[in-house]
Amino acid sequence: VYKGDWKNDKQHGIGTCVWNWGDVYEGQWEDGKRSGKGTERYPNGIEYSGSWVRGYWKEGTRKKDGTKYTGTWYKNSLRQDILIEYANGDRYFGRIDSRSSYKKQGEGVMIYKNGDTYEGKWKDDQHHGQGRYAWKEDKHSYNGMWADGKMHGKGTMFYADGKRIYGIWENGEQKQ
Repeated sequence: VYKGDWKNDKQHGIGTCVWNWGDVYEGQWEDGKRSGKGTERYPNGIEYSGSWVRGYWKEGTRKKDGTKYTGTWYKNSLRQDILIEYANGDRYFGRIDSRSSYKKQGEGVMIYKNGDTYEGKWKDDQHHGQGRYAWKEDKHSYNGMWADGKMHGKGTMFYADGKRIYGIWENGEQKQ
């Protein structure tokens, strides 16, 4: 059911549409398609608010279960670098794989709620490849290789007192 402006027998201007399956869109329309600024709410709890082009998400924020994904979209899939604000207070800016439940993939920066930070490569939502993790409370950091979320390979641990440890790590433990 559509309520709003029409032009040439098509939705055009400002309007609201409620579909039989429960989706609700409020915003701008052009030539019968969602175009311009608008918000759509889905029965599964997802909400998208932002700009639309020919019925697809363009630039805006997708929200679900307290987590917000903000960025550029192509046919409702995220593209480019995005900002994710998690319900627990963590924030991530970087690349993701929008085809696999928005897992962090490629280059990115994570700022954890406790103040810790990670900047580097990601794979399947885990630190993987070259990266730097800084612990806020202890004021030390590790710069080196990671695998499956753990320090793994060559790296350097830097401590607040100036001490440095160069070595090789395996599964988060220093081996050499």
